[in-house]
Amino acid sequence: MNQPVMSNASGELQIMLDRLGLGELYGLLAANRVGANEIGELTEADLREIGLTIEQRKRFLRARTALIGLAPSALRSTPETGERRQMTSLFCDLVGSTPLAFRLDPEDLRDVIHTFHDICARVITRGSGYVAQYLSDGVLAHFGYPRASEDDAQSAARAALEIVAQVDQLRAPDGEPLSARVGIATGLVAVFGDQSGGESPEQSIVGETLNLAARLQAAAQPGQIIISKATRRLCGAIFEYEEQGDLILKGFPGPLTTYRLLREGSEGSRFDARIYSGLNPFVGRVSELNALVSQWSVARAGSGQIVHLSGEPGIGKSRLALTLIERLRGEPLEIVRWNCAAHLSNRALHPIVRDIETRAGILRSHSAEARRAAIETLVGDSPLLSVDDLEFLHHLLAIEAETHTELDAVSRARRIHEVLTRWLEGIARQMPLLILMEDAHWADAATLDFLAVLTERIARLPLLLLITHRPEFTPPWADAKHAENIVLHALDSAAGEQLLAAVVRNALPAELVDAAKGEKAFEPEIKVDDVVAEMAARRALPPRMAHKILEKAGGVPLFVEELARTVLDSVSDFKDAPDALDRLAIPTTLQDSLTARLDQLEETKELAQIGSVLGREFTAAMVRAVAPDYPDIEGSLQRLRDSGLAHEIYENGAVGIVFRHALIQDAAYESLLKTRRRDLHAAVAKAMLAEDPAFAGLEPEVIALHCSKGGLAKPAVSHWLAAGQHALSRAANGPAVTYLRSGLEQLLLLKENSERRKTELQIHMGLAPAISAIYGWSAREVETTCRRAIELATALGDGEALCGATWGLWTNYFIRGEMGPALETARAVETMAAQTGSPFLALAAAHALTYTHYSRGEYREAAAAGEAGMARFDPESDLQALRAFQLSPSLALPTLLANVYWFLGDDAQAHAVLARAHAMAEALKHRPALVHCLCVSSYFLVFAGEWKQLEPIVERAIQISVEEGFRFWELMARVVQAFLDAERGDRDGAIRRAIENIGGFKETGASIVISQYEPRLAELMIESGDEAGAVQRLSETIVDAERRVERTYLPELYRVRAVARDKLGHHELAMQDARIALTIAESQSAAPLIRRAEATLRAFTGSAPPLFSNASGA
Repeated sequence: MNQPVMSNASGELQIMLDRLGLGELYGLLAANRVGANEIGELTEADLREIGLTIEQRKRFLRARTALIGLAPSALRSTPETGERRQMTSLFCDLVGSTPLAFRLDPEDLRDVIHTFHDICARVITRGSGYVAQYLSDGVLAHFGYPRASEDDAQSAARAALEIVAQVDQLRAPDGEPLSARVGIATGLVAVFGDQSGGESPEQSIVGETLNLAARLQAAAQPGQIIISKATRRLCGAIFEYEEQGDLILKGFPGPLTTYRLLREGSEGSRFDARIYSGLNPFVGRVSELNALVSQWSVARAGSGQIVHLSGEPGIGKSRLALTLIERLRGEPLEIVRWNCAAHLSNRALHPIVRDIETRAGILRSHSAEARRAAIETLVGDSPLLSVDDLEFLHHLLAIEAETHTELDAVSRARRIHEVLTRWLEGIARQMPLLILMEDAHWADAATLDFLAVLTERIARLPLLLLITHRPEFTPPWADAKHAENIVLHALDSAAGEQLLAAVVRNALPAELVDAAKGEKAFEPEIKVDDVVAEMAARRALPPRMAHKILEKAGGVPLFVEELARTVLDSVSDFKDAPDALDRLAIPTTLQDSLTARLDQLEETKELAQIGSVLGREFTAAMVRAVAPDYPDIEGSLQRLRDSGLAHEIYENGAVGIVFRHALIQDAAYESLLKTRRRDLHAAVAKAMLAEDPAFAGLEPEVIALHCSKGGLAKPAVSHWLAAGQHALSRAANGPAVTYLRSGLEQLLLLKENSERRKTELQIHMGLAPAISAIYGWSAREVETTCRRAIELATALGDGEALCGATWGLWTNYFIRGEMGPALETARAVETMAAQTGSPFLALAAAHALTYTHYSRGEYREAAAAGEAGMARFDPESDLQALRAFQLSPSLALPTLLANVYWFLGDDAQAHAVLARAHAMAEALKHRPALVHCLCVSSYFLVFAGEWKQLEPIVERAIQISVEEGFRFWELMARVVQAFLDAERGDRDGAIRRAIENIGGFKETGASIVISQYEPRLAELMIESGDEAGAVQRLSETIVDAERRVERTYLPELYRVRAVARDKLGHHELAMQDARIALTIAESQSAAPLIRRAEATLRAFTGSAPPLFSNASGA
């Protein structure tokens, strides 16, 4: 059975309005020649001109989606270009229709199916859904199309419950009971506009969501409703569920988590429904909370107050109200909560009725007698109510009254208002009363009328009426003398950081939180940088992600929470991709709300979509440049500003538009079909490449982005390369990696030729140092990048690039601790540098040889290579190295030479060279070079036990590493920080943190630094009584270091193992280790290590105690 046949547009309109309880509007609409086909075009201004009252306009606009669902299909079409949107699909099936067909006469069967279809249509359209298709014994419906609301999933769930309940009451002509089953799914769909070939509306909606709803329906038993995980999350705690476990559904790649929808739960606020996963701490809003407390104090003293708490969705109105209630806990007061809801906005006095039923303990299953008794018990002690008043309370709750006073509707409504007011007055006179009314913008007309009466009576009562609402709602009593308005704005940055920190903490496994206790990672006053630094160390939330979340959220608490949960749920997807957060999808929980706000723009929505392609900020001139045929650009921009989704900015004398939140821009952008996005990006790119004045002064990465997304690969490559090189010049390695990787992706779209190979070589030569600065030179991507650069440079005959790429490969071998290949490659770099005659490459070769010889324990060779390199130094070569490799030889060489001199026994020269290097590093103002200098200088300072000098070095290194995302250097600094903590008395914590961070090196493949920290870690383990554990770690490290020819720290590894073995009673093995330590140290001419080995041997013979490496200079 299809929708009722209508004779004309006017008649169609009458039936549509009657079905939704808006029949009284027909006269006004018809008088203005409005028919069914014009419903979708009416704006609020049109309704005002027609003559509808405020209340009537509100009711009409709330019901418009349902009206469109009842209208002819032409009304339901999307723009010609179509769009992408989140939608909740409901698939309902009449169970057992095949057996029915065998049992029933065809005409009887038709009547049964028609009845089923009619039930579905009435329930779905009343709930603002759209019936897309009738499938004999099934119905497919959509919620969130053609207009979204923030409660689409909940509306679908309510519709399903009602359909199942109504069908359950039906009987077939032969007396057999009927039943239905329902599947509901939420997800992304593509909705296409006008179709050629006469496709039906349902054929123009494409996506997995529809198939999933159908499969869930097929998996349901008679009378059951099965919903998807996404739908369950959107419905929140409003409903009761039963987890069905993982279902294997035909056509889906893996098992899916599903739930059985049981029933609607108790009706709390929308906020109550959303916090089923846990309530985050209250942050910010101190002044607003103090204002509420002050108003309560005035009201409690007998001067009733009204407070209007307004703000956009998700801004924290309910959280603030709840915090006030928590603050007042323990005071003698009565609290009344009235919760308005969009789906009940046409039900008279619903918030008050529901509160009374809850207080009286009335259930839907109760008889009329039981309900009357409950009401009489509730109000029986009220000093201001009489027996005669009960009749009106019974009427309010739809209970058959024992007495009935003849009154017209208006008089009866006034009497009900009077009774309710006196009941509340009675409560207030017994005890101060706080009434919290939430979401008043959804209040029905009768409730608003009652509030108007109540607000006139509370001035002399100990009563605070706290009303939360959105900015578009203006209470008729807003100007009352005892009314106060509080507008909530975005959280400031400090409060946003605190909220994010709380979300991170709540999302972590309990064992991680317990591990962090005592480290002050989660104290409320600690800033997000401190929290996420700890979390980054535990692989939870790197700092750049935290700051990106805060930037996108724009200070809206709900956005902060949902974005953070989305990232934390799949943090591995974002961790190793610098640009991943830019591609972060809008959380499912925010999609419907944001789409609903865009849908309210009506014809201006297209301009918002064009603006979303242009960026967070754009101008009328930009729109005109890419969409010259768009009508009334200025008027549309004004409407966009009036909607509150964007506002004006003034920059360089020009007026621009900026989206209120980044997520608003994202929602508008995501609603575009991919083909439309590409076309718009191409138009923008062409305007930029043509140097249109509207796009003056743009950075190359902006042009590159539009070229890439617009399908213009060649200019995209050149601009990504320019952007990457510019970022490298500023030591902005994260952006550089993003830009250069993007350039490579576009390069693959171009035809293979020598020009492409030259460009690819340039990209790889920039990528290697940028990747290494972030992930360390040991990263496999560094090796892959350098090898490809060597291949390209060889083919192109580019000697300088070949040498530079070989140097990059040396760093990869070196940091992985493979000293055989590292020395061979360093010598190859030296040979190539000599062949090219480049001073810059000669300096790079000296760097490679110095560091390699040092790590092999060849200190005299290291000193010779380093000093020769310093003798060749010239500023231009150093600057060239800085650009090419993101490090400065003028810093790297003396910093390492300080370590070399210390191992050779010249402590004074070591400190003098190090002091000069630190001064130069700070003056250079190049963060990768600075953090390299800081961390390398810590090598011998740890061995020398110079902890006071280490403190500022480590603190600075961690700060830079966290801010820049330098994972390798951060791990190194945190190991040394752990050793500092041990000196301060936290030995056990230091051991745990050192092991944890050394493990991080193993994950990245950076073996070069492990052996230098194991001796000190083993000493701490020995001090704590874990000699066996120390021996095990040292033995594994010795084997590994010997294999890799990494010999700098071998004497100490053997010596400390000797100490541990001696304590375990293995004296012969201990003496053997100590002798090996002395032999290696002597072969290296490492004076401090020789003295330590000798002292340990003397201790074993009874002449002196063994030395630990924190003994100064020994």
